[in-house]
Amino acid sequence: MKIRRGTSSLIKRAVVFIAIVTGCIVLAGWFFNIPALKSLLPRYGIMKINTAICFVLSGLTLYLLHEGSSVNKIKQIIAYVSSSLILVIGVLSLCYYVFGWDGGINELFWNAKMQNVGDSYYGRMSLIVAFNFTFLGLIFLLLGKRKYNLIIQVLLVAMIPGSLVVILSHLFGISFLTSIPLQAPTSMLTAILFIVLFIGIFISPALEFIQFSFVKKIAVFFVLVVLLRGTVFFAIDRNNQLSSGEDKLMANKHDFFLLAEKINAKCNYIQSATRGYIISGGDTPSPLLNQTIDSVNNIITHLRTVTKDNILQRVKLHSLTSSFNAFVNSQNELVNVRKNNGFDAAQKIVKSGQEIELLNNVRFMVSTVEQKEDEILGLRKSQNELIVKNSSKIFTLFQLIAGLLMVIAFKMIYDHVRLRNKIEEALKKSLQETSDYKYALNESSIVSITDEKGIIKHVNDNFCKISKHSREELIGQDHIMLNSGYHTKEFMRDIWLTIENGKVWRGELNNKAKDGTCYWVDTIIVPFINEAGKPYQYLALRSDITRRKKLEAEILQMNQNLQVRVEEKTKEIIEKEQQYRFVLQNMREGIQLIGFDWKYLFVNSSAAEHSKYSDYELPGNTLMERYPGVEKTELFRVLENCMKNRCPKIFENEFTFPDGTRRWFELSIQPVPEGLFILSMDIEERKKVEQQLQESERFLSESQKVSKIGSYVLDLKNGTWKASEALDNIFGLTSNSNHTTELWISMLHPDDRGMMQEYFAQEVISKKKRFDKEYKIINQKTMKELCVHGIGDLEMDSNGNIVKMLGTIQDITERKNLEKELANQKLNEQKIINETTIQAQEKERKELGRELHDNVNQILATVKMYLGMVNAGDSSTEDNLLEKSYEYVNEAMKEIRKLSHSLVAPSLGDVGLKEALKILADDTNLLNGLKVELHIDEKYNEKNIDKTKELMLYRVVQEQLTNITKYSRAKEASITLKKTDNTLFLTIADNGVGFDTTQKSKGIGLTNMKSRIEYYSGNLNIISAPRKGCKLEISIPAVS
Repeated sequence: MKIRRGTSSLIKRAVVFIAIVTGCIVLAGWFFNIPALKSLLPRYGIMKINTAICFVLSGLTLYLLHEGSSVNKIKQIIAYVSSSLILVIGVLSLCYYVFGWDGGINELFWNAKMQNVGDSYYGRMSLIVAFNFTFLGLIFLLLGKRKYNLIIQVLLVAMIPGSLVVILSHLFGISFLTSIPLQAPTSMLTAILFIVLFIGIFISPALEFIQFSFVKKIAVFFVLVVLLRGTVFFAIDRNNQLSSGEDKLMANKHDFFLLAEKINAKCNYIQSATRGYIISGGDTPSPLLNQTIDSVNNIITHLRTVTKDNILQRVKLHSLTSSFNAFVNSQNELVNVRKNNGFDAAQKIVKSGQEIELLNNVRFMVSTVEQKEDEILGLRKSQNELIVKNSSKIFTLFQLIAGLLMVIAFKMIYDHVRLRNKIEEALKKSLQETSDYKYALNESSIVSITDEKGIIKHVNDNFCKISKHSREELIGQDHIMLNSGYHTKEFMRDIWLTIENGKVWRGELNNKAKDGTCYWVDTIIVPFINEAGKPYQYLALRSDITRRKKLEAEILQMNQNLQVRVEEKTKEIIEKEQQYRFVLQNMREGIQLIGFDWKYLFVNSSAAEHSKYSDYELPGNTLMERYPGVEKTELFRVLENCMKNRCPKIFENEFTFPDGTRRWFELSIQPVPEGLFILSMDIEERKKVEQQLQESERFLSESQKVSKIGSYVLDLKNGTWKASEALDNIFGLTSNSNHTTELWISMLHPDDRGMMQEYFAQEVISKKKRFDKEYKIINQKTMKELCVHGIGDLEMDSNGNIVKMLGTIQDITERKNLEKELANQKLNEQKIINETTIQAQEKERKELGRELHDNVNQILATVKMYLGMVNAGDSSTEDNLLEKSYEYVNEAMKEIRKLSHSLVAPSLGDVGLKEALKILADDTNLLNGLKVELHIDEKYNEKNIDKTKELMLYRVVQEQLTNITKYSRAKEASITLKKTDNTLFLTIADNGVGFDTTQKSKGIGLTNMKSRIEYYSGNLNIISAPRKGCKLEISIPAVS
């Protein structure tokens, strides 16, 4: 049963934690000399310092390799170093057992030998531990290399037996399995940690590819059963041998005690011989004394040989030897004292009891050695009895384990058979699905398979159909046979480099069919990789996109055509912009644009002329800054109301300038998003005329007081009318006269009677217009002809029928001729001015509307169409459509910006007429494709010329260049400016189509130029004929 990845990761982390923490605790015990930490299981041995270091490195390496092949480079390096250290420590420890040399590894960082013991095994890594760490280091180094799969499996399994042997040895006694060459004691904690690491490594994600086959698993189980049974029988045989050697141990004990008692006896003899010498005072001690001493030394040497396997006994024998030597030295000293100093000196030493104390030490050590030997014999008897008991337990336990392993093995066989049946069923189903997928793929796509060199191995029917080759013609051929030559060598080389590196290539290819025609395919080339990581064949999936590519080509052509149209329109717009700019600049009406903060945003030349400032001095400044105190005037209150309430207003205002001068303007105020748009017209001349008319009317009114103005009420139903006294006087009637329509008709002058009857019937009665007519009558008293002005307003009933007419009739005979002539003249002039202004405005609006509709609107319509295609979900062209939409929107913004800028007309400013004309000529050359040559007389001095005249001449040149660009189709034009003593001469000529000067012009351009030139008392002469170009000759006085 497979362990889930989350559970395996949790177990692996627990293993890492246990290994690192346990190793660190043991290291702390060694560094701080805490025995409890050196062995967390005190009854089962001490872990070596180098063993603890290897466990810490093993836990660290397992943690770093937990992600398998996805581990980053730094972690891989650290893991490699840790693994190498583990392997080096293990190998050097093994070298000690093979060659007797370990390079000092057994004293790594610490002298690990037990003090006061003399057993070097406690500082050395045991043979089993050295093997396991060697295996572990190799396993970590070989991870991720699949070709070492079998080696890693073997090494993993090889770690288990030694660890199990150590655990069983600790559980059933240290002497168990003593025939196995452990060489050095191994703690039970070390063996447990090896098994824990085995579990962690085996379930680690880094080892997921190491899966034991079913046969290997069964083989491992049977090998384990054989090993268990062999271990049991070997242990039983060994224990029997140990039991049979018990009699030998008893014999050795008897010999040991006999030798120990001999030491006591011989020590007593030495003491007696020494005292005999002291008493007798002979020349030399008895020769037997030295023989006895040598005999005791031989006995001790023999005891050391007997107890060579017992460390504690060897220590005690060493103490016994030291005590005996001290006793012998004391006896030799007595002999020397007796010999040199006499009996009294020797007797004094004897009485001090020193020799007795040393003899008691010897006797005590002999007793201790005898007691220890008795304890060892008893311990070995107990161990042998325990071994016999454990042998039966182990036999039973291992039999149960072997039986359990057999059951598990048979269960694995059963599960394997069931799993194999399920896999076969799943395989059949998968093969069927694969067959269905292959069928669907062949039906829907163009499929081919080539080897690593590009030789075709397989094609489906769709491939044959589109390439028009048979399958036999394609199989075994190089795929290059389909190359149409459309793509470059670099393009094809990039494809090969991509797939040869094992990457999938996606793109569009142009291939050639058998009949020479070309077709487009959307292609995906998938490389199949072998175990060496190299492609061994390529699968290409294609779909026919020939129709789509043709449509894209058509769209591209359409876009190119559209680009040409856009360029043409752009050129046309530039031309229109120049025209609009010229029109705005030369309008008689002033144009002002004022923002919400009362700053001038735009003024044209006429508005600047009205303001008495230049056109660059107003923008950016507020109305209050240029005209201090204006906020207190009626004009500002009207502007403020229009700004606040967003309402239009038309009114007349007499504006007072800062210098005190006053001038009348008619202002048309219109709210716009930027603030206020003000159209101003200078009506100073009109006001003068109106003042004259008012004076005339006042004079007339005074005359009317004398002559009276008569009023009347005409009842149309009855055909009668009532008249005032003044009216009766005008008509020469009396109050008793019968006021009927017939009477009124009879009083009409014969010349006007028919006209008035027709006017009254057609205009007043039929069309229900207000009666307003001047006509002649015959005074009934004097029979004189009078000229009167009749006015009458109609009164209707609820049905819309005329009921009455109320009005006045004024005798205008005396002032008619003079007033009529003057009024008609002024009205005609005003009519011409108004009509010209309206025509210019309407023409400008039409041109502006046409540009917005024909150009900007069409661009935005294209953008709308593209965005609609994007919204429809055509993802293949989405990016292209969005990019084009962005370009068209940007273009529309530029066009609108150009139209907006066209409202700002250029002016002379401070540059002077010469420079302004040069700029105008250069702009015309650049924008309209018209070659303009400028010639200015060197005698021309701008400082001596009135700026208003220069401005007029500049506008005339602007207007004529606009006419040339728009209508003449000319390629060349020239501008000549000369000055004599008292006259300025301006000539503008072109080589265009010309026109007939006898025909009346419908435009306002020439009319504007004539009016401007006549205003300055100048003359305009036009020389032109069809297909002979046009020439304007202008002359004005240089001095006003």
